[in-house]
Amino acid sequence: MFLVLLFIVSSCILPKYITNITRYGKLEDTSNKTVTVVGLDRVYINDYEKTFYKNFENNLVFSHIFADMFSKSMENENVFSEVTSEIFVDWNHINTMTSKKSYLKIEALFEECKTDYLFFIDEFEINRKVSVLNTTYNTEANMQTTNLYEFLILKATVKIFDTKTHAPILEFNVFSEDQILFFSYSKSLLDARNKLIKNIANYLESS
Repeated sequence: MFLVLLFIVSSCILPKYITNITRYGKLEDTSNKTVTVVGLDRVYINDYEKTFYKNFENNLVFSHIFADMFSKSMENENVFSEVTSEIFVDWNHINTMTSKKSYLKIEALFEECKTDYLFFIDEFEINRKVSVLNTTYNTEANMQTTNLYEFLILKATVKIFDTKTHAPILEFNVFSEDQILFFSYSKSLLDARNKLIKNIANYLESS
């Protein structure tokens, strides 16, 4: 009885950087499955525009580079037999499938896709967060000193579909964080991106 209860409680614990997991099905025998990764263009930038556009021409460039890097990371980890990325802006119609035009375009793209699974990485969000480390007060100088930590938070949504049936299998949110040191805003953005890729790969490998 105790072991059963322990298993139930343990299975409810989410990985640190993964939230809002929705399972529609199961990824079957991944070592023999192929994957196409698509980066979509929804990137929400909060108080980080200058650094973002210093490193990336636009949202699509950012998402396409991310999808390509994630594909190579997954292939190196051997979670799937083959992982490739696809740069085709028409995939963005998946977010507007209420229209007939978008629906038909996405249906056609699904039919043309040759891999077993489709991974969509979407709804990127970039935020800057300031946290208080500690506050000290010097009574003699009548002065208060506050030490702050500055972080970059990068979030995304991952959606996985069965290419053959067009049915969703798994959806989750993922985030990463990187401390900004000595105004190294570009480095923190790129480091947070690398950490986000690792967090997704680790979760898929563990599950």
